[in-house]
Amino acid sequence: MNNKINNYISEFETIYDGEPFYGKPLMAVLKDAGPKTVFKKQNNNGHSAYEVLHHVLAWRELLVKRLNGDNKSNIKIDSENDWSALPAKQSAAEWNALVRKVQQNQKEIISSLSKWNDEAIDKNFVGSAYPLRTFLHGQIQHDIYHIGQIALALKNA
Repeated sequence: MNNKINNYISEFETIYDGEPFYGKPLMAVLKDAGPKTVFKKQNNNGHSAYEVLHHVLAWRELLVKRLNGDNKSNIKIDSENDWSALPAKQSAAEWNALVRKVQQNQKEIISSLSKWNDEAIDKNFVGSAYPLRTFLHGQIQHDIYHIGQIALALKNA
């Protein structure tokens, strides 16, 4: 049995499109978003919903790479890979393409995580000094934090 791994899979499913305790899951927050709101920044220092979602996706993609054994990929904090600029063309097509990438990434996270077993939870993860548990908790916490930011950016747009 992989009860621990299955628990993490359940957590990723819940924050993606389940019924989380804290409020709306990611897909419910994104459901009514459109180009009139997703690219709008509240101020020069803030991020738009598009930028925050792109940031979330970057870190989720890194998790998938690491779950699949890639210990060379990394994201430098505050780099273009971490926080991308708004796209030149701010359109529904651009937004919908990003949402589709997030949807595909969710499938990849579940599929990649399903290949792991409970014995790996407390072992160092992909050549790091941290166990897999730390990475999974961190990604879940990261997603929840930024789901709130996306909701606020959309509300205030």
